Amino acid sequence: MMVDSTSQNELQNLAENHKVDSLAYSVSSVLSKTDVSVGDTLTYTVSISVETEAIIPVLPQSSVLAKGINQEGIKQVSSREISQGKTISKVEFIYELSISDTGNLTIPKLSFLLPAENGEGLTLQSESYSFRVESPLNPLPFLGGLFCALAIIGMAIWKRKRSEKKRKEFLKEQQFKDDLVNEMRLLKSRVAVANSREWLLDLERVLNNYAKNYFSKKNFQTAVKSGEIQNAENLLRLFNEARYGGGNQDVFENRETWKLAVSIMNLNEEFKQIED
Repeated sequence: MMVDSTSQNELQNLAENHKVDSLAYSVSSVLSKTDVSVGDTLTYTVSISVETEAIIPVLPQSSVLAKGINQEGIKQVSSREISQGKTISKVEFIYELSISDTGNLTIPKLSFLLPAENGEGLTLQSESYSFRVESPLNPLPFLGGLFCALAIIGMAIWKRKRSEKKRKEFLKEQQFKDDLVNEMRLLKSRVAVANSREWLLDLERVLNNYAKNYFSKKNFQTAVKSGEIQNAENLLRLFNEARYGGGNQDVFENRETWKLAVSIMNLNEEFKQIED
């Protein structure tokens, strides 16, 4: 068996070379351990395998939200395996979970999108996963009195509220970043066919959303002029020209403009993971 990675061009050509609804695929999931107690941190891995030569650009469509289960993080690993004459592209979504309740808990079905060039994609879904959580042995009731018990309860409530706040902030931030990545991927796919002026105005809209979210600014231009976004004067010039009927660039120039925007929004690592 051989495992390797593929290029971004192969990702873009997947939808052109195959109809996603005709691809043979499988979805499986596994929990890192079965002996689980309250307060444990564990991983839940959903593996999606597709019989195709290019690494598949799968997009997660849901998060692990369930009673007693908090999603603390997620990472994606892509690979390609060649075994017995077949090429299998595999994507693993690794969820970091924390457990805050006992009893029989269930990780719900999770949805994933295998997009296509024409905008139509294939939605894949994992099965739900149930497991039991036991209460850990707590020696404090034997060593302390009511004061200790109240202190433990208060600390647990405080930690749970803090964990919930962090989880919501993480999910909000992750969703915004995922949306930025998806919009920039779409702009990259259109760079060779779109009208240059319209393409630049669409890019400006994405950067305006970025400035509003991260710098509390009305738009990208305001953030650049206030010095909060550096090395973006050339982008401002291009956007101004596009608004007044200019902005005519060739494909190579638009690709370089796209790379500059990705760098300014600190998305280089996200696109590197996609390419890997």
